Amino acid sequence: MDNYWIELQKALIVLQGKIETIESIQKQKGETFNIFSVLQMERLEVKTHSAFIFEMINPNGSHCQVALYLELFIRNTLGLVDFDLTGVKVKREDPTDDGRRIDFTIENDKYFIVIEMKIDASDQSQQLIDYKKHADTKGKSVELFYLTLDGRDASDDSAIDEKSDERVEYKKLSLSVDILEWVEACIEKSATLPTIRETLI
Repeated sequence: MDNYWIELQKALIVLQGKIETIESIQKQKGETFNIFSVLQMERLEVKTHSAFIFEMINPNGSHCQVALYLELFIRNTLGLVDFDLTGVKVKREDPTDDGRRIDFTIENDKYFIVIEMKIDASDQSQQLIDYKKHADTKGKSVELFYLTLDGRDASDDSAIDEKSDERVEYKKLSLSVDILEWVEACIEKSATLPTIRETLI
């Protein structure tokens, strides 16, 4: 057992050295510079993360790439390979009949997709339950996603119906893995679009 701890300690020392080397290279290349940090906007969900994601997935976005980034998002991130992009509608802060606002909705003839994003804000009571009920009125196949920094679960208060005690079905997404992978895919597709590519980087 002592030998195990000695080997583990050696491995950690090597790892620490590699981390310090990477951090040093990042500093030399200016890769630690982050305009969102400088402007103290890192955790402003609505004004930064939500606005940016929406602009990229919006076929009418200022990137002028039509549904390029939306297709990557739907197929790779949401895992919906049979989603037809013809006549697709993407909305942000989409209002429900009871006055709530869904962070993102994506809709075509077959699907109604609901995405609720949380960074620091806590869940509202019956939030996912209400979103599902609203989506069900569309008469389409409903896909409900819960997007957080680390892919955590929604609270019981949001996801369990207080009347029936049933839990709504939803899929978890994380900014740290799922959205990062999507952004990396967008960077690859933007090789000949320097302004968009560098912004994504």
